[in-house]
Amino acid sequence: MAAREKILDDFSAWAALSAMRSGAPVKSATEIYGLLDPAIFKQLFHPRSKPISAREFGNWHRTTTAALMQYENLCEQAGWAAKLLNVYLKAHVYIGGAGRKGLIALIHPPVDSGLWRGVKTHCKEHKDPKPILERTHVVQRISQIQDYETYLIIIEGLRMVAAELGCPLIEVEQLWDRGRTKLKG
Repeated sequence: MAAREKILDDFSAWAALSAMRSGAPVKSATEIYGLLDPAIFKQLFHPRSKPISAREFGNWHRTTTAALMQYENLCEQAGWAAKLLNVYLKAHVYIGGAGRKGLIALIHPPVDSGLWRGVKTHCKEHKDPKPILERTHVVQRISQIQDYETYLIIIEGLRMVAAELGCPLIEVEQLWDRGRTKLKG
């Protein structure tokens, strides 16, 4: 593995670990790094492969999320398994520029309370926010995303937001709300 690829993989795994430390059922670096074995991403990053299709990526994401859910601490936790993948891919593909042609347009934003807050705030400007919020807020916590079908409903709502914003799905992250309070001064 070349230096840039190693650094990118290490940083992406560290970002995923950091994201999991807040409320996830698994927080150990050894466990997280073990789950993010570079071999599971080979299909997405092979440099000589043809452009990736939405169908291929969708199948990969579903299968890989299901495989991660087999891990003892992530059983029946599609939300956390998907977040682990999505944070890794956000760092590796969106920020790092790695991956097959077309991949950046397909990766999912990590779903968490900051994204839910941001989408809700964004929808306050809508005449009828119900179609989006019924999907994006079908549950209120990552731990409530028990199965992949629920996860896909949320992604469907986020795709609606992305279409509105005229951006790739991952860029719905621009709505992410830190939830910080402002200092008086």
